[in-house]
Amino acid sequence: MLRKFFQSVPRQTKCEAVADKKLSVLAWGRNAEGQCGVENKPVCVEPVVLHSLESAGVRSVFAGKVHSAAILKTGEVCTWGCGKAGKLGHGSSENYSEPTRVEALIGRGEISSAALGSQHTLFLDNKGAVFSCGENKEGQCGYGTSIAVLAKQRREEWDIGANIGRIATNLSSNSVGMDGHGNSSEHHASQKSQHSAWFSGQALKPFIDRGARQAEVEEVSRLFELSKQERARSHQSASSSHSHEFSLGGKSQSKPVWDAAMFGPTGLLPGQSHTPTRIGRDLHELVAQHDQERQAGIEGEVVRAVAASRYFSMLATASGEIWSFGGGFNGELGFRHSSWVTSAQKVEGQLAQVLQENGGAIALQAGGTFCMALTAQGKVVVWGKIGQPTGERQRGGPMVAEIMGLPPIISIAAGQSHALMSDGERVWALGRWLSADGSKQMGAAWGTPEEVLRLPQGVRSVSAGLHSSAAVTRDGQLWMWGKVISEDHAKALHEQHSGFRCAKHAVPEPPPSSWTGLGSDQPAQVEGLRNVQSISLGGVHALALVDDE
Repeated sequence: MLRKFFQSVPRQTKCEAVADKKLSVLAWGRNAEGQCGVENKPVCVEPVVLHSLESAGVRSVFAGKVHSAAILKTGEVCTWGCGKAGKLGHGSSENYSEPTRVEALIGRGEISSAALGSQHTLFLDNKGAVFSCGENKEGQCGYGTSIAVLAKQRREEWDIGANIGRIATNLSSNSVGMDGHGNSSEHHASQKSQHSAWFSGQALKPFIDRGARQAEVEEVSRLFELSKQERARSHQSASSSHSHEFSLGGKSQSKPVWDAAMFGPTGLLPGQSHTPTRIGRDLHELVAQHDQERQAGIEGEVVRAVAASRYFSMLATASGEIWSFGGGFNGELGFRHSSWVTSAQKVEGQLAQVLQENGGAIALQAGGTFCMALTAQGKVVVWGKIGQPTGERQRGGPMVAEIMGLPPIISIAAGQSHALMSDGERVWALGRWLSADGSKQMGAAWGTPEEVLRLPQGVRSVSAGLHSSAAVTRDGQLWMWGKVISEDHAKALHEQHSGFRCAKHAVPEPPPSSWTGLGSDQPAQVEGLRNVQSISLGGVHALALVDDE
């Protein structure tokens, strides 16, 4: 019998519960954007129960960088946390601090899985159809948007950001292009290598041809310049109609009025989708020029697994094939002649051959600049560009390689720069992650997987977050290592939000002493938790599904 357990709210209809096995969702870590599903706490330094999901019949949980999702046994899905770019699927860019049902998916299919990228989300239904929402300016939602439209959307977003930047700082004349780590674009350009390399002792060689991508880069640059000229002609009149004068440092400045005319009624920027849309036929003209056969699209395939990173997405079909879309300049997409496609395209060539020789892909994981697949024969194949334990990236170009010397693997996971694999008793790690306090890098070389954990009671599954790792045993124990959120980060969040004393922002409690669930230098059993069924690690938070019986 169904019974409503969420209170109705004006902005969204909440989920409904079913009577079933009693499972609880626990959350901890950063909660400034609401990703832990509770209000009035910027950080949860110990597990909190999501009471709104306590009787919901939750089947699985997913933690992204700053948002979360739970799939119910009814086939419905709830999302919460940071709503930037519309990635929650609720029709706006608003944050949600309580699990809220994605209404746009009701009646369109029973959701069976999800993948949470940095700013976009994929939903997979039980018939093999894929829906996506959120940021799409790299094509990571797979809508097949033409390169001309993407260029225009990127330019429009840049213009809005430039307006804000001119108000916030007078340094625009000295600005330098930066990546997400604060490194200049010139620095990265100087670091790029045109040489190929592969793992020592591996039979598989790189298959990405960087030279063939030059035509794409030139075309994008040309369209950006055309868009820039077009926008410049109307920018002056548009700015005057959305601004008024104010004083900054003794000088008169033009202050934009941020209204619906600039951001739109949902608060979204160009190129962002606020409700899930089914991925369909290809519209990417550049890919069409390379391969006419790829025009068939993904709609005729049955998808069994999905994975999402910041700029790209991956799909595995029932036949064991890999499809990818978005932007991946390190070989993550798996294509020989393209690093940018805006609709799902089938991966072919050497990667496809290696996967098929090992029974085809049955599971996928996406890291920061690499991907990994588990095959039906228990083999693990990785491709893209891999982070090394020393902090340096792999030398040379992108690669594809099979991880050798391991028994048949049953579970895999990928973090930002590291990967986990388990055969059901042991756990191996590759790549690099951070210590509990974030002060030092730890890891294992990609050429030689390191056994980090052996649990005779059996390993049910492994999970990897941004810089953290976890393993769930068959008897419900939880083991973790790496950094979920450091003590300094937790204290900073507390201090930042402690000034809010209104009813909506209650004063948070000071963070207590360290708990293993927040981080550990070495694999350690997490005290206080038992009967854990599964765990999902996000950027700086974690979700666990626990059996209360």
